Amino acid sequence: AAGLAVLGILMIPLRDFADIWDRFCAWQVARDKATGLLSYRSHRRRIVPAGRPVAITLAGLTIGARTIDAHLAAGTVTLVTGPPGSGKSHLGHLIAGLDRLPDTAMPGAVLYDGLPHPLPRIVHIGDQSIVVQGSLRRALTLGIDPRPKRREIEATARTFGLGDVLTRIDGITGRVGEAARTISDSEALRLDLTRAALAQPDVIVLDAARFWAEPDRNGLLGHLRRLTNTTVVLIGAVGSSVRCDTVIDLTDFPHWPTTHPNLMLQ
Repeated sequence: AAGLAVLGILMIPLRDFADIWDRFCAWQVARDKATGLLSYRSHRRRIVPAGRPVAITLAGLTIGARTIDAHLAAGTVTLVTGPPGSGKSHLGHLIAGLDRLPDTAMPGAVLYDGLPHPLPRIVHIGDQSIVVQGSLRRALTLGIDPRPKRREIEATARTFGLGDVLTRIDGITGRVGEAARTISDSEALRLDLTRAALAQPDVIVLDAARFWAEPDRNGLLGHLRRLTNTTVVLIGAVGSSVRCDTVIDLTDFPHWPTTHPNLMLQ
């Protein structure tokens, strides 16, 4: 018995050492990631909200082997479609200002109301919800200044189908997990769309497979158009079906000179 007691006492510092070693290894990984991130060239982006939908011009933009010249009228919905690897998501990132055009190698420009800069207020919605663990109110108003009133937040959330979430977590003061892990993918998409509507951006770029999995995607898009005064760009795979004003099809076209109108791409 005495020997077991001594052994237990000896294990305490070993267990503490193992915990400290785990923390040190985690710190090393975090340090390497932070060092790598800080080594990238940083570019300061100047954003000036227009307070209205802006027209987007793709002027001689090179995406892979394709050259795109297109004009997306202010306040319209444009669908960019193409097979995997066609560059449609890259085009969405360029429009959203998340990717930069090469300084010298490739020609082309993305213009907002005819100007390359400053950027208008743009919301980009992808497949990963940007949510910090905390209240639903904070998740719905992240990055929005000034914060909308409680009644407006709740009404907009219910419009996009978050009524069940509000009931389940006891209103907008209820908590949601990091990256919206405590709610379903469909509910997380509705959360992102609600936040986009509350932000009142000038441009919305929606590049999310979960949107195309929604049976009521036309209804969600209708709510977004009704509640915002914005230009919408949708990124979808070949065969995507949605009500839109213009289609840019990157399928098997080495040169796509302009957009073409289409009310429903089947």
